[in-house]
Amino acid sequence: MRRLFISDEEVRGDRLLLGGTRLHYLCNVLRMGPGDSFIAVRANATQQLATLIGVGDKELTASLSAPEPVNTEPRVELTLFQAIIKGKAMTLAIQKCVELGVTAIAPLFTERTVVRIKDADRTKKQRRWQQIAEEAARQSERVRVPEVLAAVDFEQALFSLNAGPALLFAERHVAASSMSVGEALAGHKDAERVAVFVGPEGGFNNHEIDLAAEHGLTPITLGPRVLRAETAAIVACALVLYELGDMQ
Repeated sequence: MRRLFISDEEVRGDRLLLGGTRLHYLCNVLRMGPGDSFIAVRANATQQLATLIGVGDKELTASLSAPEPVNTEPRVELTLFQAIIKGKAMTLAIQKCVELGVTAIAPLFTERTVVRIKDADRTKKQRRWQQIAEEAARQSERVRVPEVLAAVDFEQALFSLNAGPALLFAERHVAASSMSVGEALAGHKDAERVAVFVGPEGGFNNHEIDLAAEHGLTPITLGPRVLRAETAAIVACALVLYELGDMQ
């Protein structure tokens, strides 16, 4: 059954009132009408069956069933700091990492970032990535839509880190002192927040790795083979969540 994220402001008791793009999506794209139902997902980790009872030109009304708790969110807040990569690769990284359970995605400009976005286009690009994240969250039956943050430079991201382990994924021959994800998180099984940094095509350079070390990041290896940037992001997030008990 179709799922739709709704806000508290759209709920009036046991009724749901939707207009604008949501009205268009349900009635024109999905061609729903009175009597059809979808799952309304709330920000308080509950979901309700919504059944359309009235459709107007500017608003639709749906009845809501009793809320049911949903537990699909990971315990740990995982932020993916992903260097911006080309087109479909960035889309894939966002989609799959949202499906896995990341809490937020912070796009990065690094020294080897090939993609350059004009200042005038940054908001538009961020909105597009946010839409991709919402679609992936809906498809994977999450109750929280991860936030796609505004793109920042690598060094800015380092200064924005909160408490908790931060891992920098780099090729083995670049980060000579790197360790595995399991080794890095061995003493952090109860961590509430984890940050994961993944580079662009070509990876992080030596200066960025040294700078990350100065800010307390742990260099991580994903083995002897060289992975594409989008593959590294997916594997890195999956391994972190597995090691912290979310995928077991």
